[in-house]
Amino acid sequence: MKNRRTGASIALALALGVVLFGAAAPASAHNQVLDTVPAADSVVTEQPGTFSVTTSDALLQAESGNAMVVSGPASDPRYYGEGCGVVTGGTLALDAQLGEPGIYTVTWRGISVDSHVISDSYEFEWAPGAGVELAEGTVEPSCAAASSGDGQATTAPDAGNSGSEPAVALGDVLWIGGSIVAALLAVLLTVVLVRRKS
Repeated sequence: MKNRRTGASIALALALGVVLFGAAAPASAHNQVLDTVPAADSVVTEQPGTFSVTTSDALLQAESGNAMVVSGPASDPRYYGEGCGVVTGGTLALDAQLGEPGIYTVTWRGISVDSHVISDSYEFEWAPGAGVELAEGTVEPSCAAASSGDGQATTAPDAGNSGSEPAVALGDVLWIGGSIVAALLAVLLTVVLVRRKS
């Protein structure tokens, strides 16, 4: 009888572990950056043409929320490229031509498939060779991204912020709620089994 109770307890513990870890796993599987073009802290001598950030999983094809902004040089920043970029699988890309030499910043934001917003920025040095055609850029970004008072792009473009953040909150609530429900069911099952054995 004692062995049966021990076996039932072990089986119940294993089931609880599978349920809890299974419910929590998707919430921790956020996209990670695999590659950027150009690379962070690199020295670029030819027009890149296309700027991109590639992540470990697909990004949502959202009408708002995904954004990329290229700005520079740091001494007198202007903005380069049209629109907010295009998502293809796990890559967010923007076509742009750069202007005067100096330090440039690529600021980006994307929505991962689990509805979490991921964002970051990085810098690179633009040192065009002789004869490289330079773009004029614009005073304001073509993408609806937030900019600070000094004209620099913020670390998280604000494109579609009001539309994407509720999705993030809803995703968190669903995963946390699912874990809590699973835990409560496991406790209830334990109580029922113990009472039956008694």
